[in-house]
Amino acid sequence: MKTVMTHDACASEFESQGFERIGGIHYNLAIALWWHPRLCIHASVLAVDDWHLLQSGKPYLLRSMAEEGETYARDLGLLEEYLVAHFPEAHLSLSSFRDPTLSLIQARIDARHTRHANACGPDGSAAMQQELDRLTGEADELQEAQQRDRALQRLDRNTSPLLREHLNRNLGDRSRKVEDLRRNARETRERLSAQGQLEREYRGKSNALCLLFTICSNIQIVRDADSVQDALSSVTKEIVDLDRFQVRQKLEGGSLRIYVEASPAPAVSLLTHATRTIMNPRQLERLGEAAQPVRDAVERQLMLVPREDIRVNGSVVDPKKLIASRIVQSFLQHLPKGTAARARGADPVPASAQPLWIGTIAEAGPRRGDPWVLPLDRSGHVYISGRSNAGKTFLGRVIAESAATLESVSVVVIDPSNQAVGLLCPEDRPEVLARYRRFGLKRSDAQAFPFTYHGLADSVGEPLPSDLGQLAHGYHIVSFTGLDDGSRCIRFAAIMDALFAACSVGEAESVRLVILIEEAHRFTRRGVDREAREAADRAELSLERHAREGRKYGIRLFISSQSIKDFSFSAAAIRQNVSTRVFMQNSDRELDYAADHIGDGRRILRLPRGEALFCNPDWEIAHVAVRPPLSMVRQPTEAEICRLVGGPTATSSSLSRQAMAALDAITGHVDATGGPVRWSKIVEELGVTGRRVRDRLVDELQGSGHVAFTRLKATGRPLVVTLARAETALKGRAETPSTQSID
Repeated sequence: MKTVMTHDACASEFESQGFERIGGIHYNLAIALWWHPRLCIHASVLAVDDWHLLQSGKPYLLRSMAEEGETYARDLGLLEEYLVAHFPEAHLSLSSFRDPTLSLIQARIDARHTRHANACGPDGSAAMQQELDRLTGEADELQEAQQRDRALQRLDRNTSPLLREHLNRNLGDRSRKVEDLRRNARETRERLSAQGQLEREYRGKSNALCLLFTICSNIQIVRDADSVQDALSSVTKEIVDLDRFQVRQKLEGGSLRIYVEASPAPAVSLLTHATRTIMNPRQLERLGEAAQPVRDAVERQLMLVPREDIRVNGSVVDPKKLIASRIVQSFLQHLPKGTAARARGADPVPASAQPLWIGTIAEAGPRRGDPWVLPLDRSGHVYISGRSNAGKTFLGRVIAESAATLESVSVVVIDPSNQAVGLLCPEDRPEVLARYRRFGLKRSDAQAFPFTYHGLADSVGEPLPSDLGQLAHGYHIVSFTGLDDGSRCIRFAAIMDALFAACSVGEAESVRLVILIEEAHRFTRRGVDREAREAADRAELSLERHAREGRKYGIRLFISSQSIKDFSFSAAAIRQNVSTRVFMQNSDRELDYAADHIGDGRRILRLPRGEALFCNPDWEIAHVAVRPPLSMVRQPTEAEICRLVGGPTATSSSLSRQAMAALDAITGHVDATGGPVRWSKIVEELGVTGRRVRDRLVDELQGSGHVAFTRLKATGRPLVVTLARAETALKGRAETPSTQSID
């Protein structure tokens, strides 16, 4: 006959295996809680009728410190996937507090000092202040002793050479000691000032976080006291094995590198596990010394994480880490998609919403291949990012074409590299036309668009109107090819200011002006030479004004760049006032920013060329395949530009001195060999090392029409350059279509 078991009957079995009773719950259900101090494992026993359910668990604190630095939130998505795949049950709890305690701040500073091996002297403001007081006091005492020795010197009438020698030696020794003490005091005072600034920065810009990760065993069901020992051994062994072979070996190793620390405080970890919260250390601090043991236990569970960049003397010493938002985004990604979660941009959009046809839905599902449009009136300002050759230029061209078909909407294309002139000519390349059928287009749909072309450097096309505000009416392409950095930024700022002035005469209910800015980084501080940064500041201010105030006047910005990091921190309004973010294939530079908006930032690494993720708070993320443009998208030759827009043929005199030197070097090599030459060889001869300068030279030479660049299919896809003779360029595009890669 089986013995009816009670919690007391289990006690001896738990105690024999090293567990200690730490409490229980007796409301509705009877639960006994046990703790193993050596293994840091908790166990619970739930009594249900004459059954008892046993389960064990082990709490960990996520520290996420790798040898090369902090990994933190970057791998939370991988962590969640790993937990689901490898553990029977696991829990991730997050608690966050603002206004951290000074002891947490000091622990963070000490940890950074230790990791960067730059700790020197005592840590903490109080300790440094004590050291400063000691150094100052010793220096003052030595100075008083010096004054006494000098007084004795004055009393000496050269009657005692020994006394004079003794006094001189004392004065010399004390002077050196005073100098050393004063120098150490100055260094300590500087460190104290930096420490105070650092503590204030952390106090105002960081959160105290508890990331508690708990693994749990399977549930064992027992009905008699004789089965308790086996069941308890089973759940304990299961946790020990998970800790040894999963958490320690796989979680902390491999690609995750998420480091954990077993929680030694069962009361705090169980409270956090059960209630998903933790006691606020700042409130505990106010209770004084009586609450110190509780506060110490709580603070051992916490780490300090900046929610904004921590700066000292203008430099970022600890970048922000948005852990809480990453966890929420990771959770939202796994919510089931219902009819209410459909992308508003993918639904039928009325004409009043000013729709721009972008392409088709690319994500798997019943709507794959359906047309997808961007509602211009609800899009707000738009930011487009992607690496070179990801398809940004195709997308920009599609936006310009679609916007030019809307009634009462004007379009201005800001073009630093002279590719937008293709709007004036229908697409004719077979490889592009072949893609039309996939999007329901016919080859006969290829067409030109009625844009007015303004070439600022080469006097090609129409000159700019004397009143730049007239650009806010109609369709205009403004090409900055051939301008140096400073001139380009100054002209850009003047045009943007005039457009704003023309539109700000009254508010608008719908969009009336679309400004498409290609390669926007070339109008920012980070994209120009040092000498042009003052002009770039003015350009960024003009762009920021449009981003901050332009929407109410019917202005919509489409800003295209490779990474949000192309914009300086002073241009925060540009980032903050963008409503729609478009991510195309990109590199690690954009991962963190993309993760803030699409959850898993690694998605942009896997995006095929020509596809984009549209993200807006008004709809879910839309995965879109961008349709091919109807107009020509490639770098035209000099002769083609003149034929399309009129004006004199540009001469080499319009090139900068550096571009002229490059052209001379290219001409020499081509004349000597009769074939193309590697661009890397040319820039090596010129002594050009900066990537920005190399890219600028490519744009300038290519825009002049004197040379043609081609990427070979060999390993590394080297860039080669050859002369583009005017007579060759006039023979027509069909004979040798450009092989230049489109950004």
